[in-house]
Formats: sequence, C-alpha cells, structure tokens
Amino acid sequence: MMLGIVNAPDTKELITLKDFPEPVAAANEVIIEVKAFSLNRGEMALPLLLLYPLLA
Repeated sequence: MMLGIVNAPDTKELITLKDFPEPVAAANEVIIEVKAFSLNRGEMALPLLLLYPLLA
C-alpha cells in the first residue's frame, strides 16, 4: 500500500491521506517513484484565482 493525498472538502482539514494499492504498469507504461515534492504559497493560491480546486 502507499499513501496518497486526496481532496476532502467535507472535512475540517480539506485534504487527507488515504491508502492506495501499489500501481501496476501496463504495456508501454512506466511507474516513477517520487521521493519528495514541494508547493510554494503562490501555487497554493493559483486555484483560488482560477476558480477550481488544487487537488482533485
């Protein structure tokens, strides 16, 4: 299992962690492991300006 961040607009936190099964690559696909990522304040505000959610 692996953790994923999901949009949860009906909760106090708005986003939550959820367990997902490990992905399996199909023919002509690859799986890329992400060790880390970051978001800055401007990227978090952008969806508010564009009127759509950051996490779907």
